[in-house]
Amino acid sequence: MVSVDSHQQRIAVPCFGEEVAPLFGVTRRFRVWDIEGGRVAHYREVALDDGGPLARTRLMRNLEVDVILANGIESQLRQLLESEGRLVIEGVVGTATDALYGFLAGRIQGVKFKGHTSPNRAQTADVTSWTEELLREGGWSIRTVHEPDIFPVDFVGERPCPICNKPVRIAVCCGSHAYRVDEEIREFQRVTSANYHARLYVHQALPSVARTCTEYGIELLPPDRFAELKEGGWHNCELPPLRGTIKGHPSLNRFATE
Repeated sequence: MVSVDSHQQRIAVPCFGEEVAPLFGVTRRFRVWDIEGGRVAHYREVALDDGGPLARTRLMRNLEVDVILANGIESQLRQLLESEGRLVIEGVVGTATDALYGFLAGRIQGVKFKGHTSPNRAQTADVTSWTEELLREGGWSIRTVHEPDIFPVDFVGERPCPICNKPVRIAVCCGSHAYRVDEEIREFQRVTSANYHARLYVHQALPSVARTCTEYGIELLPPDRFAELKEGGWHNCELPPLRGTIKGHPSLNRFATE
């Protein structure tokens, strides 16, 4: 296993825009640094459009990566990478560059950052399944979406309005469909603007992501809120986990919070 103090290392970070991607197995772009004597000797970006989760592990093997700094990663993929002698650290958030230098400085160790612990990270890396489970607990019926013309919608939720009993339909995007977060949010808004009462975007609550979601009228659901909601934090939501404006249901909007 590679140690933090190795003289030479090749470090890879799965990226989504400038940030560490939320899920390794569907990441389309990786940043790779060669480290010699604690300094960056070489840098490159590698794109991978398809091929499934195992293609990502093959890419790490072909690139001879020593260390992978990830946010979420499927347990089987992590086990496979570790069986080949690679160091895999998950629960890493922020920009890819900050992740790299945080690791080199010894501040990032597993899901713990020196001085504090990363709060309530998903140990199961399947963000989509985790979100589906959360919504089902909130009373939503879920339909998975496979149609390419409404990319990047992962699934659609529906449940009756508690006031008028008419159906409320929401579209949900769990991220990692595009290289840039802002491009993904814009596309999500474009394909869902007419047919849904609300849109839910699951992503870490980075300031730039929050601003873009607000600009396009999309509600942001950070994974860090999942534990809070599961532990009974539904009380301030009339249609959990929605807290924002619900199109076509003005009687519900009096419960909306910014």
